[in-house]
Amino acid sequence: MFGDGLMRSRRLAVSLAVCCAALAAGPAIARAQFSWSGPIRIDENGGQSLTAVSCPARNQCTAVDLDGRVVTFDPQAQASAPPVAIDPGPPNFIGGIACPSLTQCTVVDQDGRELTFDPRAPGSPRAVTIDSSALGLPEELNGVACPSSTQCTAVDGDGREVTFDPASPGTPTPALIDPTSLVGLGAVACVSSTQCTAIDRNAEVTFDPQAPGAPSTATVDSSGLLYVLACPAATECSAVDQTGLEVTFNPQAPGAPTPTRIMSQSFPPIFTLACPAATECVAVSGGGREVTFDPQSPGTPTPDNIDSYPGGVNVGQITLLDVACPSATTCTAVDGAGRELTFDPASPGKPRLIRVDPGNLLLGLACPSATECSAVDGNQQVTFDPVSHRAGRPAAIFGYSVLGIDGLACPTITECAAVRTTSEVTYNPRSHRRHKPRSLDRLANEGLSGVACPSATVCVATDGNGMEVTFNPRTGAAVRHLVDLALNDQLGAVTCPSVDQCTAVDNQGRALTFRPRTGKSIARSIIDARGDVAGLACPTEKRCVAVDNFGNEVTFNPRAPRAAKLTAIDPDGGGLSAVACPSAGACMTVDALGRELVGDPARGQWSAEPIPGAAILVGVTCPTRRECVVIDSAGDALVGRAG
Repeated sequence: MFGDGLMRSRRLAVSLAVCCAALAAGPAIARAQFSWSGPIRIDENGGQSLTAVSCPARNQCTAVDLDGRVVTFDPQAQASAPPVAIDPGPPNFIGGIACPSLTQCTVVDQDGRELTFDPRAPGSPRAVTIDSSALGLPEELNGVACPSSTQCTAVDGDGREVTFDPASPGTPTPALIDPTSLVGLGAVACVSSTQCTAIDRNAEVTFDPQAPGAPSTATVDSSGLLYVLACPAATECSAVDQTGLEVTFNPQAPGAPTPTRIMSQSFPPIFTLACPAATECVAVSGGGREVTFDPQSPGTPTPDNIDSYPGGVNVGQITLLDVACPSATTCTAVDGAGRELTFDPASPGKPRLIRVDPGNLLLGLACPSATECSAVDGNQQVTFDPVSHRAGRPAAIFGYSVLGIDGLACPTITECAAVRTTSEVTYNPRSHRRHKPRSLDRLANEGLSGVACPSATVCVATDGNGMEVTFNPRTGAAVRHLVDLALNDQLGAVTCPSVDQCTAVDNQGRALTFRPRTGKSIARSIIDARGDVAGLACPTEKRCVAVDNFGNEVTFNPRAPRAAKLTAIDPDGGGLSAVACPSAGACMTVDALGRELVGDPARGQWSAEPIPGAAILVGVTCPTRRECVVIDSAGDALVGRAG
């Protein structure tokens, strides 16, 4: 159900990007050659999860993400270089990073490989397998530490360590140092080239990486949930478990240390720890919190919220996944939204969140004028000028929703309506004020699926039970009508060329044209037997164009659709996702390969061109006859102008 809802949100929301395109008239765009802008970053609240960070200096940090990319940034100047893919999937999750100098970093991944690179110019480093099982299968590497530029030590899920020279790793021999662990080693810290300490779920093991031998393990946390480790000195290490307990011990003589609670809330758990000094450690958690404490006398420290998500809900995007402290007064953390935040652990305050690794799936787009567009993801809306490329600050219009926003329409430059599940919210895209959703369709157990606004006072939403809801977005007054009588049929995209006529499509490929104020049927017929219509546009009351996820297009008269003919216009494009028609003889549709197709659907003439820099295209709107705006799965908008 979750997966179905998410896919439906993406497919149906983007099909509503044509809310205002039908108002433009003029010559067809079919014969025009479009030139495209580069990607414009417009959504900075989602993104690729940054999972680890290393800071060899106060003004240089390097982070890694779940897509095998690295990004180097200056936390003081709050500037970053573009992310660079050094370990592409699918998926080779990076298990750890260590940067012994400004020009050298080493990462290890879950395929038993290490990659060493210059963070200022990563290029395409060579991946070298350094850890494999007796059967020759790769072992999962969970952490790495580099006490010098010529020596690194990684630990794996089988309780082994492997030490290597990152400049010339060769084929090192893993050594079993924790034979009793059932889950393997999870983290490692090296205070020198001859002393490293690793932890499993409840024990520590200290060893000489150059001659590991058979070191003894010592239980330091009976909870069995140790997760992160830091060793600021040869005689001091601190570890934190997932229940909020920390334990400090002498790795040369661990004894039986007593864990101390440093964070009262056990969920979300603490994910990482850094100790820039023997008397100062900083831990960060999945709830966007950090806590600074003296490991020799932790007491009862007070956590600070330093990372937040609009609406106050802490989810994966604001999970603080790693922290590095190059000095006692400077720490840098990274979160699941691709952001870094630098703070003084003694007085963290509210540090500024800086996007260093962009990327977020935008679900809907509307451009009520040539210089103003509004895009939405699962919760945010962001307004931007496609001409000047200036983007406003994203603003939350719903509370957090895992299913995202299901439809967006903007009849004017100051009014937009978005629908999600059973609620509707009307907002001013130029304002960052929080908006209270209104319950629009309490009986929609399958959820609202689309919205169109032919005027500032008339909007029409469709739901998963074959119903349409006509409402006034300014007052909330609404009437509900059953327009799809077939059992189990769900309405999806809807468009309204006028306040007196709307056309919707359902999951059986049927087009239903009706009068929104009364619900009275005008016509209904199957236009796409495959039943997977992704985009719909009706530039006039007698012409509609639909596209599906199989690369087909169908042009029909919504008042008499029986003569509709399905045409394959993009069979190898991975599916068409949206369509816009600024005039009856000119349409643009987009596909999953980042291509735009322009043509005259009545004549069946279409031409496909790639849009430079575009990812998977998910929405299109054409505010004028010579200008179109598309959005992609990377959170970018691209503006095309006819030459």
